[in-house]
Amino acid sequence: MKTPEKEKKPNAYGLRHWTVIVFGFVLFYFCNACMTDGMNVIVPRLAEERGWDYTHILSFASLAGCVSVFGQLGFGLLFRVLGPRKTISLALLGAAGFFALYGFAWSIPVYVVALCGVVTCSSSYAYVGVGGLLGNWFPETKGLASGYASMGIPAATATSVAALTFLFSRAGFAPTMIGVAILLLCLSLTVWLLLRDTPEELGELPDGRSPERPSDAENTPETGAEMPMKAMLRIREMWLVGVLLGLFSIVTTGVMGQFVIRHQQAGFGSGETLALLTGCAVVGIFGSPILGRLEHRLGTLRGFQACCGIFLLALLLNFTN
Repeated sequence: MKTPEKEKKPNAYGLRHWTVIVFGFVLFYFCNACMTDGMNVIVPRLAEERGWDYTHILSFASLAGCVSVFGQLGFGLLFRVLGPRKTISLALLGAAGFFALYGFAWSIPVYVVALCGVVTCSSSYAYVGVGGLLGNWFPETKGLASGYASMGIPAATATSVAALTFLFSRAGFAPTMIGVAILLLCLSLTVWLLLRDTPEELGELPDGRSPERPSDAENTPETGAEMPMKAMLRIREMWLVGVLLGLFSIVTTGVMGQFVIRHQQAGFGSGETLALLTGCAVVGIFGSPILGRLEHRLGTLRGFQACCGIFLLALLLNFTN
């Protein structure tokens, strides 16, 4: 049973807890801006500058997704050794390097290497790194914390496409890519200096609890136990969650990553397309914390089921145009 304090103030976090959430917001923002939403303008602009076929180079996104599966596994193993702070920082450093390579991709093979690197590193610092970090800081209210942090994803959708379009028109393709790489490099250094893996390192308690209120998780015998890799691979639920997350990526990368091009091909003007994209994103900004609260009240399984229902409806609407 939940304690009265938790019912009344489930998100009564302190400054340091909110700082972790803000870092999560920023990291999710850059992940989506660099990996998913950025594809709306980065890939067409690169194809135009190099004289490449847009459809051909876009097809390599599938290869990048396959490569990132193994790349994220590597970062996951690194996470177990180094913890979230160092893993996030190293993944950001890698993303910065690959983004710089993006800007000077002089051939399609170089572009493919850069694309695979950006997708792998971006998804790793966001989903492996931030996911683990929020789990350490908010073990009992992870849904709430994730709901606030993941607002960075639709916020990127609302702003990054317009921002990149503007920068491309003013500064050009390569300088914009170098600018993004510098931002990622600065973020990597900031994470290394300011973040900590656990609240205890800063004299805080998980979930912003007061010392007088014990953790609900203390009644769970295996809380904090690290499961061996072989044991994890034998759990059906782990594979089920992995497959579902992959299917979710079809929506985020497959649909949102081509939102602008697809709507323009359907006859929408550029202004109308950006307005539609921004409208979807604004709904998502408010929807993220709402689903976070839903997960907190109903549990992770039912919250996951609610997300599945929303994704299914979105796909049906897209298929029927």
